[in-house]
Amino acid sequence: MAACTTSGNASPILADGGIFPGVVVAMELFGVSAHVRDVCERLAADGYLALAPDLYHRDAPGIELPHDAAGRERGF
Repeated sequence: MAACTTSGNASPILADGGIFPGVVVAMELFGVSAHVRDVCERLAADGYLALAPDLYHRDAPGIELPHDAAGRERGF
């Protein structure tokens, strides 16, 4: 799945469970991390359509910063 924007395409994480409404999962400062992907997968397993947009897609698509002081500094 790609979301077309005026500055290029974004590739959100989409997990489709199907029977309940959709949920937008906001990424953390560190990007769409393994934790965010896991939250989407768990919501989908419970029947929700879960979407986690990559809000860094313009500057650093797919980036996953480390969960430490350096990652926090780079994220800010």
